[in-house]
Amino acid sequence: MHDRVTLVSIFDNINMEKIEYYTKQINENLCKVPFGKNVANRIKVDTLPYHSTLSAWNIEDEENIINVLSQIEFPKLKIYINNVEIMQGKENSYVLYFNIKENEKLKILQKQIYQILPKGKYNLENFKYHITIHIDKVYNKIIAIQEKILQDFKPFELEVSTFRLYEIYPAKLVKQFNSITDKDYFTKIDLTTIDKFFVYMQNEFHYGWLDQTGNKHYGVNDAKTYSLQTPMELLKNHLGICWDMTELCRYWFNLMTHLKIETYYIFYDDNNGCPSHSILVFYNYDKVYWFEPMFTDDNCYYSGIHKYNNISELLKDIKSIFIKYSLYNKAIQSNYDINKFYLYKYTKPKYHINGHEMRQHIDNSTFINIDSL
Repeated sequence: MHDRVTLVSIFDNINMEKIEYYTKQINENLCKVPFGKNVANRIKVDTLPYHSTLSAWNIEDEENIINVLSQIEFPKLKIYINNVEIMQGKENSYVLYFNIKENEKLKILQKQIYQILPKGKYNLENFKYHITIHIDKVYNKIIAIQEKILQDFKPFELEVSTFRLYEIYPAKLVKQFNSITDKDYFTKIDLTTIDKFFVYMQNEFHYGWLDQTGNKHYGVNDAKTYSLQTPMELLKNHLGICWDMTELCRYWFNLMTHLKIETYYIFYDDNNGCPSHSILVFYNYDKVYWFEPMFTDDNCYYSGIHKYNNISELLKDIKSIFIKYSLYNKAIQSNYDINKFYLYKYTKPKYHINGHEMRQHIDNSTFINIDSL
């Protein structure tokens, strides 16, 4: 009898062969169905292919689950199997599994699903990503299978391009979700040139931020609870600050162009909020460009793609415009201290870090002597 629905990753034939290279060496009836699922014959109902589970819910919520999951842009994933391990299962059983190395894209997808369809067991803090090989109550049997697989085990990579929702047990397919690459998505919404991307960045976003639990806020962020969005999250939420916007710009330029890019962060150290701004620059032929979709106030307008002969010329202009913009918005006083402006060139940070962690990342990046420009 079906009492749950589960969302799992699905592997194509090429990737399934990598898994079955090891499982077919075992002269036992392997079973992936956990104990305690109210089924009379676990082996008979074990009809799901090898998979990695993302979540599971009560079957009564199936219609809502389908509708919600249909709104997600599922990414193509590459996961890395680095070991064969054992963990405790239900009813004094043992679970033998392929361990999945920590994967940022997978964690982001899992967090997205958990935020909109929470299920305690699949909280990022608790759940261990894996591919179940066999579940048994006889520990020595589990050990013997593990040793057999490990005899010639070598870590391997798997690609995931399909996700499916099943009723269980036995497995009944409910809905398939095919992944789309981010590059395909940008093409789909016609963000294929720098000019088109600029217009989109200039017009499609509001100033605000997301906290660590996914709640939206408008205005200045709180450093402790702020969460740096992934590019695709920002595209969905249309709400971000300059840090979020810059990471989307970084991602788009790296994915859709072959141009060299750099990101910079300028701030005024007033010990009272520290007015700041981050930007992306790109190089094309013998020129360098400041890509600035923000700075759109009527009385201090500097939104555009600005061209310079060299990076020093560009950074001097950033300092000048930032001071002008900050004065106009009363972010700094007219008697500001010129020695309290600081500039850093920084690399890609980790997603979902808070404001303090983002500043720490920047502080550990390349300091630019702004007075020498």
